[in-house]
Amino acid sequence: MRQRHGSGLRPYLAVFQVRLFNLYPFATILSFSHYLIDFSQTELRKLSKTPFVPVTSTEDNSTKRLQPIQCYSGAGGTELHCKLFAFVDFGARANVFLGACGTKQEPSVEDIAQILVAEPRKIYKLANGREK
Repeated sequence: MRQRHGSGLRPYLAVFQVRLFNLYPFATILSFSHYLIDFSQTELRKLSKTPFVPVTSTEDNSTKRLQPIQCYSGAGGTELHCKLFAFVDFGARANVFLGACGTKQEPSVEDIAQILVAEPRKIYKLANGREK
């Protein structure tokens, strides 16, 4: 990615870095996304590990903020996928920004294997045990 040096965006980057994003609605944070060209790879890596993406739980309807690397773009696949992984879709522009911050299009085989190993009972229960 090409970078602009001396940009007026640097104060906004400080907002992300000191985690003041909790004070701003997510829509405001995404309004910075048209400045994507101004983010360095180091800044994007920091953002990838910063929990600022609001995700609503399908279980209890609560909203929590996840790291972009914990999310996937789009509506999700099967019902089981949607229960296991956090799928988000905030529109084309925001999805490009989140993609630059580490959000993937879909879970990889490694992601699925990792959750199977980490939470086998949960998977078994969500898959209705032997019924599916």
